[in-house]
Amino acid sequence: AAILSTFPYAQNFEAGTLVGLAGWSFATANTTVIEATSVGNPLGAYHLKLDNVGSGAQTATIALDLSTQVGATNLELDFWMQALGATSPSNSLTIQLSGNGTTFNTVSQAANFYPTTLGQYAHYALDLDAALASTSVTIDNSVYIRFSHSSINTYQLTLDDIRVGTADVFGPRITSQAV
Repeated sequence: AAILSTFPYAQNFEAGTLVGLAGWSFATANTTVIEATSVGNPLGAYHLKLDNVGSGAQTATIALDLSTQVGATNLELDFWMQALGATSPSNSLTIQLSGNGTTFNTVSQAANFYPTTLGQYAHYALDLDAALASTSVTIDNSVYIRFSHSSINTYQLTLDDIRVGTADVFGPRITSQAV
């Protein structure tokens, strides 16, 4: 069984290595590479780079213990992402969720998306409890969040400052205005 990371969770990859990251697992296909690196303008000293040397896909999965959040309606996943090589569907990220670490379901609003500005970080957030409900994953002692990078050629994505918590990361929104 995977070692579960506790809630709330934050990872900025500042250790400069993927060795010993509790709760994380990584998978690569073909000639792809996943690494913590300082190359490519990280937000701090290091970030997670999903690097496609040829063609294929990589996944980075975090296993979380959300047993203290059963019934929660305010969970957020947020992270920063930048594209290197291309900003297109040919260099995209998909977020998938699982309750057992084996069967993953794609979050429809987080499928095949990508930053629109090359080499510049953009901030993303996901209403995690709503996404878990939409993928039929129960909030309990084991929830798995998979970042799946798909690419052709030598395109890369980098991720940094990944957080799971209850913070409203973008703050209040105006939904209507009466004059």
